[in-house]
Amino acid sequence: FPSHDRWALNNKVFKDHPEQGNWQISDLNIRMSEEWFDENGFFLAEVNNKIIGSTWTKIHGSLIHKHEGEIESHAHPAIGEIYITAVDQEYAGRGIGKVLTITALNYLKYQGLSNAMLYVDFDNKSALNLYQTLGFTKSGMDILYKLKA
Repeated sequence: FPSHDRWALNNKVFKDHPEQGNWQISDLNIRMSEEWFDENGFFLAEVNNKIIGSTWTKIHGSLIHKHEGEIESHAHPAIGEIYITAVDQEYAGRGIGKVLTITALNYLKYQGLSNAMLYVDFDNKSALNLYQTLGFTKSGMDILYKLKA
């Protein structure tokens, strides 16, 4: 698929999102050139050669580090991430997000991972409901501040 279709869907779905909206092709290319990007973990849903949904995965490897002031290092086990799931609003409510998420979770499972995480906006009720039905539970909360000009 042309790269344009990939980021056009992202911009359509996340048009008002401060981090995901208004991507340029360079934003997509930067992420696709990141060390974590694996095209085998990038899934698209399409109808008549039109991309109507997508999801990415990330695998955060085992990380050994120590925090400031600590003497001993410790490790975090590898974990998968469901990264940027998007479904065209014209196709919302048809289970596409669920199929994409399950596909991504299966991909992560077959990479040897037993845990996955994701980030979702607190007011995205349909996504929250979906993820809860798939067994995700809230483990933390991030807050993004924005200065209005």
